[in-house]
Amino acid sequence: MASLKLTKNGGAAATFISNVFIENFMPKANPMFATIYIFTYKRLNGGAPVDTAELAAIFNILESDVLNAWRYWESVGLVTMTKQDSNSFGLTFIEPPEINGPPSSAAPEEKSPRKPKKKPKFDPDSKTDYSPQELEYYQTQSEEIRNLFAFAEQELGRTLKYTDLNTLYGLHDWLRLPIPVIEALIVYCCGSDHRSMGYIETVAIDWRESGIDSAEAAEEKIRLFNKDYRSVLKAFGQQSRGPAPKEIEFMDRWLKELGLPLETVLEACDRTIIALGKPNFKYADSILDGWAKNGIRTLEDVKNIDTGAVQIKSEKTRRAPKNKGRFVNFEGRPIDYDEMEKREREFIKDIVGNATVLTGAAGAAGATNATEKNYATDAAESNNASAASNAAGSGA
Repeated sequence: MASLKLTKNGGAAATFISNVFIENFMPKANPMFATIYIFTYKRLNGGAPVDTAELAAIFNILESDVLNAWRYWESVGLVTMTKQDSNSFGLTFIEPPEINGPPSSAAPEEKSPRKPKKKPKFDPDSKTDYSPQELEYYQTQSEEIRNLFAFAEQELGRTLKYTDLNTLYGLHDWLRLPIPVIEALIVYCCGSDHRSMGYIETVAIDWRESGIDSAEAAEEKIRLFNKDYRSVLKAFGQQSRGPAPKEIEFMDRWLKELGLPLETVLEACDRTIIALGKPNFKYADSILDGWAKNGIRTLEDVKNIDTGAVQIKSEKTRRAPKNKGRFVNFEGRPIDYDEMEKREREFIKDIVGNATVLTGAAGAAGATNATEKNYATDAAESNNASAASNAAGSGA
């Protein structure tokens, strides 16, 4: 815990606030910073010791707010801070210089620092570390901080260590990011598979310097720097800029409406560049639309149908009617080739059967005639033999 050893350059027997301070410095300062200055100045003149923890408790603010107040007054030349060790500072008050002329010219414009909430750059040395007791105190005093820590644990998927809590609380206290912005930041980093608190803090600093101070601004930042969008723009050679609204419409259609994997979308982008020699979202859309309609989703599908796609196209061309006439949509009677073959076999069978019957009848008739012919020959031969015998008997 940082404690302040207070000494004052120049003496006053009573608590006295210079009119120069009131007229020229107070109007430009954060009201709480002015309150801290006046209260500590009074304590100094009374000889009472003061430290940052006590001041934070008295005014119900963060201890880091007290330190930020003194850094502010040091920047305008009203105090000097001297670091004595790792946990203590020496603070020296300097009487406001007498300034001639109207109050408006009292503090030169170039020496008027911005309030911390509007500060675009950050000094690493101004980062404050919080003790475990402080972090515990902030959780008990603020439901927002309690919910932030619980939200971060849920999104990161682990129990937060002291160093994690210290960094996370600093995003709100040091960088002055609103709680909704920090929550959106955590979701964004986890969605990009970056869960280290160091990475989250680096992105938080970038957001703070970019003026991301609301949930709406955070959502717009996330939308424009969507990882998939950046990958598509990179494939088109346009990674140095953010996507245009019409381009976002195309990409949302490919990735969300059609539900195509990013690698398939990138393949279509590569083919667009090869075909046209330049990026063209409409041309890539026609490729992806055709793939989606044919059930081609993965990069492997694309590689497998490179040849098949041509065959499918030629089949469609062959089937397409050349002349669109009156009867182009007429569908002929379907032909059952199996039934035709069956009938043909039955027809042939019938023919063969009839031929067999006729052949059998002809054979039987021929056999009968042959038998009758044989009987006739035998009878003739028998008669001839008898005649010859009788002739021989007569001669004897």
